[in-house]
Amino acid sequence: MQLGTSVLRALLYMDEIFGYLPPVATPPSKAAMLTLLKQARAYRLGIILSIQNPEDIDYKALANCGLWFIGKLQTDRDRAKVLSSQADIEALTMEKLSLVRNRLFMLQSIYEEKPIFFETRWTLSYLKGPLTLPQIDALMADRKLLSTKEVAEKEVSNAPLLKPLIAPSIKESYLITSLNTKQAVWMPKIIGKAKLHFVNSQLGIDQWVEYTLVSSLNDRDPYVDWSSAEDLSKLPLQLSNEKPQDGLYAAAPPVLANDKNWGKWQKEFEAFLYQEKTLELYEASELKPLSNEGETEGEFRVRLALALKEDREIKREKITESYEAKIQALKEKIG
Repeated sequence: MQLGTSVLRALLYMDEIFGYLPPVATPPSKAAMLTLLKQARAYRLGIILSIQNPEDIDYKALANCGLWFIGKLQTDRDRAKVLSSQADIEALTMEKLSLVRNRLFMLQSIYEEKPIFFETRWTLSYLKGPLTLPQIDALMADRKLLSTKEVAEKEVSNAPLLKPLIAPSIKESYLITSLNTKQAVWMPKIIGKAKLHFVNSQLGIDQWVEYTLVSSLNDRDPYVDWSSAEDLSKLPLQLSNEKPQDGLYAAAPPVLANDKNWGKWQKEFEAFLYQEKTLELYEASELKPLSNEGETEGEFRVRLALALKEDREIKREKITESYEAKIQALKEKIG
């Protein structure tokens, strides 16, 4: 048997439970929800359910809820339903339920001797909505894409209609995005992809990290500044080897035609990664866990707090079990 705990590992929230836990019918969800309400606390899972009418939920489910937030109940029947589910709470009466009005709520907890009333705060919002279609058109007027004719007239001087010829030894790929339309202008750029292996046996680190950098090219200078390249490592890229049917093409820099440049760019890319890319991890003093790759400090703190709570709960249960037999023996002697 697993004992209950006051430390939660997860929280299940369902807004408007109507139909999932009815008082008479037995949909497939009913048995599962009743099981969760009865046993989930033993596995450190909290349950929050919301419903507009207490008549629409099974009484066995209501009886297993230890914390209630009760809003305005329209009829005496609804109030009687709540009272019948909380029959062991003497402080909860029909008169007190009748006091609940708009924006006023009553908190009923099994850990409190009497109900607690609280009022919600007013919130001032400057957000306008919902927007109408004419309003959306007015807001987006300066951001709309240029028409095909306008793009052609603006870019044709700098971007030829036909794809420039590229040496067969050069591997070509096209970055496909949702913005690729007939108005797209395909720009030549160099992409560097690598996977770095970070290892530290003393700290137990053994992680692979993928990097994807995209850099522009100068017309004459073969130097690639990887430090100013765009980092797309965290984005789900979709590269295609097939030539797009639509769009215009910018002229290809002459440096692309020199095969020697590609070997040079690769070495510079490797040197840049080796010198500049590090694996940043967070460490808590006196604790063994390290943060994972890509984990923020806030996420790491939350994970540490949960681990500490679990460890504290386990130690508390062990201490309780170790003294239970002694306490029981003393009670029998006193009795």
